[in-house]
Amino acid sequence: MISAVIRAGGNLEALAVTLAGLVPAVAEGILRDAVIVDDGTVPGVQDLAEAAGAAYVAVNGDDTLGEDAMVDDALGGGPWRAGAGVVKGPWFLLLAAGDLPGPNWIPALERFIRRARGGGAAPDIALFPGADAGGLRGLAGALATRVTRRQALVAGMIVPRSVIQKGDAGGARLQRLSVKLERHADR
Repeated sequence: MISAVIRAGGNLEALAVTLAGLVPAVAEGILRDAVIVDDGTVPGVQDLAEAAGAAYVAVNGDDTLGEDAMVDDALGGGPWRAGAGVVKGPWFLLLAAGDLPGPNWIPALERFIRRARGGGAAPDIALFPGADAGGLRGLAGALATRVTRRQALVAGMIVPRSVIQKGDAGGARLQRLSVKLERHADR
């Protein structure tokens, strides 16, 4: 069982698309719970989270989700870690509002989780193809990875709790899933 950690990004329509795309995984029993991480500045995000049965975490201060936080998030995983702290799963699907896993994503995710090692010096992580090319956040993550030699946590990753707690995926064994992560046009 996995938990979804979704960064709201201030776009209610895109967030609703992502939440709706996760319903089949809940119905099949692979998605345990979800949490929406937001900076609290856009009205309605918490209401949407509650309506969807998801937990809600507002981060601010050092963990703000604003433009200045892109590299900070890439380096330390602050908002991802804040969200993971309130849900129970041993594995986490990291998404941004507007992310929509492609067809047959549930079987691909189940196969990965069945075979993956979640602990040790080199835990397994997975990435949806195309997930690491996410605009400014993707660029910030790529730059942070090159500068620090640490693998930034990005939307589209499936990671174990040990990686979330560490704040980066450095040393993890990366596998690309066989299905793409699509992005909602308004994201």
